[in-house]
Amino acid sequence: MRGAALFALAILAGLGVAWFGLPRLLARDALHGTAFPDPEPAPALDGLVTADGAPVDLAADRGKAVVLFFGYTSCPDVCPTSLALLSRAIDELGDDREDVVVYFVSVDPDRDTPELLARYTSHFSDRIVGVTGSADAIADAAARYGIFYELHEPDADGYYAVDHTASFTGIDGKGRLRVVWPSEVDVDDLASDLRHLR
Repeated sequence: MRGAALFALAILAGLGVAWFGLPRLLARDALHGTAFPDPEPAPALDGLVTADGAPVDLAADRGKAVVLFFGYTSCPDVCPTSLALLSRAIDELGDDREDVVVYFVSVDPDRDTPELLARYTSHFSDRIVGVTGSADAIADAAARYGIFYELHEPDADGYYAVDHTASFTGIDGKGRLRVVWPSEVDVDDLASDLRHLR
């Protein structure tokens, strides 16, 4: 009788742990964007280089959370706002910020020289790296990641705008595509996801 009571008590305790602990465990794995249900290796960024001229090698970023954001330095609103948001999320990580890298891939290589990209990204964070390449290499990378962009015709002064996808793509520390965040993702949620992806 006493054994049966202890067994029943153990069952109830186990159910209690599952009831209160399981949702927290699952929530820890939940990402705050559109998650890939079956993560696959992130496509290579062949032909793309950093503002310093180094090839972008995602394999060298194993163990880090990698964020890809396609934009351009002349962007009047979305790009600076998005990079500021990414910078704030990175700063929330404290010492763990070294385990995050953001690649800001310019879709406007004619205007975005490596020097300009380096200056521009330095205004936001040392963890944000400007990336460029040939028009073909950029178009290929954008297609691999489902990024749309379109350069408009220049006006009389030579200025032109560029329409582009404003989301961020998250790659985990194993080099797998994990999540796409909207540009208006909450800073705290993004920081939490970046910590989880390392």
